[in-house]
Amino acid sequence: MYFWNIEKLKEELAKAPLNQKQTLNYLVAVTIIYGLGTIPFGSYNQYDVFASALVIPVTIIGVYWAYYSNGGDEGQDFLSRYMAISWVMMVRLIVFLIPTIFIGVILLSLLSGQEPPEHASIVDVVVIVTIEVFYYWRVAVHMKPLDFRFAVE
Repeated sequence: MYFWNIEKLKEELAKAPLNQKQTLNYLVAVTIIYGLGTIPFGSYNQYDVFASALVIPVTIIGVYWAYYSNGGDEGQDFLSRYMAISWVMMVRLIVFLIPTIFIGVILLSLLSGQEPPEHASIVDVVVIVTIEVFYYWRVAVHMKPLDFRFAVE
């Protein structure tokens, strides 16, 4: 199971599909991370609900984007490729976001002289949707070249 090396993963996926056990491992890993992301912390407001409502269509569009990037109906091994690539992209995104958000919250608190707000705002909605669109864009980018870049002749 790969956690970071997307190029090595893509090389292996182009040569042969994942077996069922490997696909299952990636599915479980992605499901755990998605599940952790849906745990509500504290109270929520209408912006939290709005962000959650937007995540659903963005996710559906993102999966189809990846599907067509993989060749659509003529593509190969979509699910195993999608699960493995989305796992590595998710790990990379989390590693980037945790310190970025932490530093951002500290800087905003220091500059404004106020505590971070407890409730979501429209800014939070825009940030969440932007991060999700970025995530699916990167998954689609890494799905696209698999069939021709590393293929063994």
